[in-house]
Amino acid sequence: MTTKPAPHPAAAEWLRNMQAPPPRCCHTCYKYQDNGICELFNQAPPDEFTQTLNACDQWEDIIPF
Repeated sequence: MTTKPAPHPAAAEWLRNMQAPPPRCCHTCYKYQDNGICELFNQAPPDEFTQTLNACDQWEDIIPF
């Protein structure tokens, strides 16, 4: 029985990332707009907040279409 060769490191990283859930922060939230405004609260969150994972209990995954 032959075994499948190991994937290229870039392919292995991509496969791992496909299985991981998105980091829950402003930049991956459906409500965070391109202009930096949170649609839910109608204001720009502080920079420190946008860099903090799991900071907002209102986070929604980006719709992929």
